[in-house]
Amino acid sequence: MRKFFRLMTAMTGWIVAATVLAPSATPADDSRASSWPDRASASGVAQVRFVNGLADDVAVEADQHLAFADVEYRRTTHYAEIGAQRARFVVRAMNGTTIASVEDDLGANMKYTLVAGRNAAGEPMLVVLPDREQDQVEAKADQKVMFIRAGF
Repeated sequence: MRKFFRLMTAMTGWIVAATVLAPSATPADDSRASSWPDRASASGVAQVRFVNGLADDVAVEADQHLAFADVEYRRTTHYAEIGAQRARFVVRAMNGTTIASVEDDLGANMKYTLVAGRNAAGEPMLVVLPDREQDQVEAKADQKVMFIRAGF
């Protein structure tokens, strides 16, 4: 349990640091996804961004639709709209191999950060984290970045 809290603390510090850096990757233009957020319009739309903590360039699919393409290591994407529902996210290597996946419920009009990284055993993992209020995130961007010591 203690390792879990250390890992989550380290990931939170890394996310805050990555959030302040300028995002470089953008959502993919997937023609199959043109009506994708509309399919869940009755339940609303959530906004999701991705932080790549894996040492390779990756692509992210959400419910079998390409959400983010060619995301470089240590990069944060812009937000993409995803239908608010139970969504399955899959991170794939550029050769199409599945690296990690996670399934989670997304709330309407909510923002989330999808983080890919490695657990204590060195295995790839994917986590969906709800974002704080956008005003708080923007206010933190004006402050100096502080790295949280995880106790490793």
